[in-house]
Amino acid sequence: MRRILSLPVVALMVCLTACQTAPAATPIATRTPIPPTDTLLPTPMPPTPIPTATIASTPTPTVTPSPTPFAAFDAVTTAAGVRLRAGPGYLFPTLRSLPEGGPVTVLGKAPGGEWIRVRTQDTVEGWVFWRLLRATVEMQEAPIVQPQNVQLIPGRLLDASGTPIQGVSFDVFQGVQTVIGNNPVLTDSKGEFFAFLPLSSYGTWKVKESGIACPSNVWTDASCKEYKNGYKGTVDPPSADVTLPTTGVLEFTWK
Repeated sequence: MRRILSLPVVALMVCLTACQTAPAATPIATRTPIPPTDTLLPTPMPPTPIPTATIASTPTPTVTPSPTPFAAFDAVTTAAGVRLRAGPGYLFPTLRSLPEGGPVTVLGKAPGGEWIRVRTQDTVEGWVFWRLLRATVEMQEAPIVQPQNVQLIPGRLLDASGTPIQGVSFDVFQGVQTVIGNNPVLTDSKGEFFAFLPLSSYGTWKVKESGIACPSNVWTDASCKEYKNGYKGTVDPPSADVTLPTTGVLEFTWK
């Protein structure tokens, strides 16, 4: 027999079927707001400084001036009968005698500065003691000229502290001294003296202190009447012997 459902029952069945098949509503997720695009750009980094190369300054080269070549100058003799000698010393032979005021040309000086190399007007060259010449140029500005064909006895005079003693005279002689002041040599600003002898000289020679010239650095002033404080003394040893030929330097002390 066919069963007839009532309308209320049918409505209830439809409702139950629809409730079982309808999908559940999907919840909407909460989203974080996206900031504006321009705020997402990275902050620009400061520019990296480019190191500047340090250029070392090139020092300006020092130019050393070339020495001025020596120019020979004129001089005249200051006495009559000035001897023009073959070497720088009183033991050398005389080449000729020069008159007072006789003109010569200065070519140089021997070590120590006591003897000046000159040339006469008739082109004869020789040596004259420096105090017998006068010129408008300082005589000691002449360059050193090494004498040829000579023998040399060098010496040095210093005080105990090593200070050179200038202006002390030494006689250089052979055998017995008969005349004081014979063939003298004088210490220079370095306390040195140079005794030149002819090449033919031989044997034993004596070098002996013979006096103090004026001026000298042992005096208080140019009057040469008083010693400087602490400079009154004597030469030690007072003399020394040397046999030619020699290569050594005689050492003396002012005490």
